Amino acid sequence: LADALKALPEQDSWDSRRNREMLVKSQHAWLAYRDAHCTVVGAQEGGSNMSITFAMLLCESKLTGERMEFLKSINGSR
Repeated sequence: LADALKALPEQDSWDSRRNREMLVKSQHAWLAYRDAHCTVVGAQEGGSNMSITFAMLLCESKLTGERMEFLKSINGSR
């Protein structure tokens, strides 16, 4: 996240959706989504607490990897 933030302007005079503040807001919303979504994924797995937790962790790992690629693309596009 830090590298992506550095790649964005503090304020973009042409498009406020491209500034650092929007990326921070996006990251907070994404974290809430990831946690809630992976909780549901884990619950759908059923079984023991261990299998539910494992499914949640796999989900979090997958989504976090995807998010990291997105954040890298921000840094690479500037």
